[in-house]
Amino acid sequence: MQPNTIVLIHGFWVTPRAWEDWITHHEKKGIRVIAPAYPGFEVEVEALNADPTAIETATVPEILSSLEKLIMGLDRPNLLMGHSAGGAFTQVLMDRGLGAAGVVINSLPSRA
Repeated sequence: MQPNTIVLIHGFWVTPRAWEDWITHHEKKGIRVIAPAYPGFEVEVEALNADPTAIETATVPEILSSLEKLIMGLDRPNLLMGHSAGGAFTQVLMDRGLGAAGVVINSLPSRA
């Protein structure tokens, strides 16, 4: 079964808004795109900069758990693409068998 969705995973100090041009580009081509926020990052980046509490209290296990839940809820393995910390999370998720393919951009190093 072919992947039908791209899951875009952002880094720290940003929100899914960092992917807005990518989302528009791929959706215009008929590709479904999901860009989830980490728990507590469901605000604009300006709000995170003004009050970084969500960033300070976020944990890797919590973020990975929320991403795993979303990805496992999809009907098939899909393309995972992450930037910075999102790249490290993408590597871990791929190591756990949760994507058909993974792309990382300026990724932090990871250990699964």
